[in-house]
Amino acid sequence: MKYRVSDCVDIISGGTPRKSNELYWNGNIPWITVKDFNDKYVSTITDYITLDGLEHSSVSLTEDQDILISARGTVGKVLMVDAGYTFNQSIFGLRADRSILVPDYLFYWLEKNISLVKQGTHGSVFETITKDTFNHLIIDLPSLEEQNQIAYKLSLLDRKKYLNNQINDNLADLAKTIFKETIPSSEYIPLSELVDVKDGTHDSPKQQNSGYPLVTSKAIKGTSINFSDLKLISQQDFNKINERSLVEHGDILFSMIGTVGLVYYVIDDPIKYAIKNIGLIKTHNSNYSNLIYLSLISYSGMSYIKTHISGSTQQFLSLTNLRNFPIPKVSKEQLNLLNHQVAPIFSEMESVTHQTYLLNKLKNILLSKLLNYHFVA
Repeated sequence: MKYRVSDCVDIISGGTPRKSNELYWNGNIPWITVKDFNDKYVSTITDYITLDGLEHSSVSLTEDQDILISARGTVGKVLMVDAGYTFNQSIFGLRADRSILVPDYLFYWLEKNISLVKQGTHGSVFETITKDTFNHLIIDLPSLEEQNQIAYKLSLLDRKKYLNNQINDNLADLAKTIFKETIPSSEYIPLSELVDVKDGTHDSPKQQNSGYPLVTSKAIKGTSINFSDLKLISQQDFNKINERSLVEHGDILFSMIGTVGLVYYVIDDPIKYAIKNIGLIKTHNSNYSNLIYLSLISYSGMSYIKTHISGSTQQFLSLTNLRNFPIPKVSKEQLNLLNHQVAPIFSEMESVTHQTYLLNKLKNILLSKLLNYHFVA
């Protein structure tokens, strides 16, 4: 049966307590912004508010299996949350009428049909959707039993992907511990003395309906890249960018603008994306790759990044400062020992990453089951 999405959900607005009132912030109630969206479930939260902040603002508390959807700027990212979260005014909460709609089914329907949501955007500076957007989205709902069956299969894949990301995060932490115990920190050399350091394109290729993802800083999420809602570019633009900034297995990506200092060790296979405004450290086939990666994510590395960030409106780390990043000067024996100890860890991370790649491919196939959508002008 066909419904307007607005007829089968309650739409909840978010809000922000006054930033000037310290009594409203740094409490124990998680407050979500778009930067906290990643995959299906919440992994990290940056900001928290107090009970006073909740009671003296337009902030709303979520209930179990509410769906959050970004409504301004980066439109159409979706997240499923438990009870007890809050969110800002650039997000809508969708609370399913469970007599006709399974929350997980709605999540995957939105994920698959996000292009339809974007048809309802407006705004000259930032794309925006409003509550009225959901009046124009038509969803064809199968029976609750069929919704549950489809959602269950897709949820199994997302839970495994979530677990894989946690596994790789833990493996990276283990490698950091080995690095700290193995490598002295008395003498340093600039990163650019060991490998070539460049960055991705500064151009803005035209967006395509299909093609290759253009990865920016916002897509780097620790030991993974979030490919949802990335701009797709043509084969021609993909080839042009890669003439200058080809990403290869074993390279390192570094976020230089916005959220500065996120580091991704490229263990994807195959690599079918290009990069924009991201530092590209060419550790492909370099014996120093493990040393460099672990230096970048070390506490001393984070301290260097923090003290060399520029920009008031939007923070950034210059390419010069990235090239001058201090890498511990080590002997051949120390380097070989480090590589010997962490090689099994990074091998396992590569295996887990490839498994996640296959899970994403399978999920995209299964998402084809979520058909029958309409947008009413």
